[in-house]
Amino acid sequence: MTDNAPSAALVDRPDRPDRPGRPAGAPREAAAGHTGRTAAAAGAENRTSAGSTVSPARAGTGGAVRAGTAAAPPGGAEAAHIALGRRGEELAARFLDSIGVVVLSRNWRCEDGELDIVGTDRTRLIVCEVKTRSGTDYGPPAGAVTDEKACRIRRLAARWRALHGVAGCDTRFDIVSVLWPPGERPTVEHLKAAF
Repeated sequence: MTDNAPSAALVDRPDRPDRPGRPAGAPREAAAGHTGRTAAAAGAENRTSAGSTVSPARAGTGGAVRAGTAAAPPGGAEAAHIALGRRGEELAARFLDSIGVVVLSRNWRCEDGELDIVGTDRTRLIVCEVKTRSGTDYGPPAGAVTDEKACRIRRLAARWRALHGVAGCDTRFDIVSVLWPPGERPTVEHLKAAF
């Protein structure tokens, strides 16, 4: 992870006329007519998109945001898509931290599945599904969150809330989409209230 460091500040996307310029560091809402949402994300109205503000070299270092510690496959080598997913989750966690979301849990697991990131903005619980892809041949990363997957995440979130004693807490379900082409800088898109 060397030459493909993301930009140091939120950046304009001159290649995307639906995303006008803004001052570096200022969040922005995406255009209402943006396409590429899945059926599960069709209700999302709050969308923030930015070049990442986190250096991949710093992802996973210090602070409360750390990667899961799942063991590598036999032979010591990780599959490329697993490694990409881990890097994307690190970047997503750092991005959320940079916009004020306090990460409470990473890669929380039970027998029914896993929640990628559970956090809070100090007013509600935020459950984030992180999707990372190296390209869009199979659609945008957020396209992998189907209605079925969204339902499963909601069930898992109910278990997380019950286990942590916050069963009645207001909860928002977000998607953090990371597009990270080989040798290029990643793009992070935050879809608030995606499902």
